[in-house]
Amino acid sequence: MPAPKKINKSELFKSIETAARSTGDNAFCAVVAVAAATGESFEGVQRLMDDLGRKRGQGTPTPIIEKALAQLGAEIEEIAPYDIIKNYPGVHAGLKSVTTHQPDRFSKRWPSGVFMIFTAGHVLTVIDGENIDWTRGRAMRAKRIWKVS
Repeated sequence: MPAPKKINKSELFKSIETAARSTGDNAFCAVVAVAAATGESFEGVQRLMDDLGRKRGQGTPTPIIEKALAQLGAEIEEIAPYDIIKNYPGVHAGLKSVTTHQPDRFSKRWPSGVFMIFTAGHVLTVIDGENIDWTRGRAMRAKRIWKVS
C-alpha cells in the first residue's frame, strides 16, 4: 500500500486544526476559516458561531459565517474570480476559475489581504497568497470569494 499523500499545511492552520480536533467536532472548516481570517481563537469563534445557530458536526450556513465575521468587526466584499485571475502571468490570465492551489502557485500575483474561498461543501482562508487550509495543492474550484477586512 502506498504511503498516504503528505498534506502541506501552514503553521497557522496546524495550530487552529489542533484546537479544532480536540473538541470532537468533525465539521469545523467554517470555524477554522473565520478564526484564521480574524485572528481570533478557534474556541472563541466556535462559541460565537454556536450562539448564532451553528450545529456542530454539520456544515455551517453562509449567513452564520457572515454574522460571525460582522460580530468580530470584519467586513466582507464579494470578489469576482476575474479580478484575481487577470493578475496571473502569461496564459494563466485566461483561466476561467480560481482553485485552491492558485494562491500558493501565483502568490506573487495574488492580491494582498485576507480572502475566504467557498468551494463545494468547504470554506477556507487565504492570507497574502497563502492558503491556510488542508486544500493546499489541491484544485478545488472556488464557487465564491470574499475579501475580508
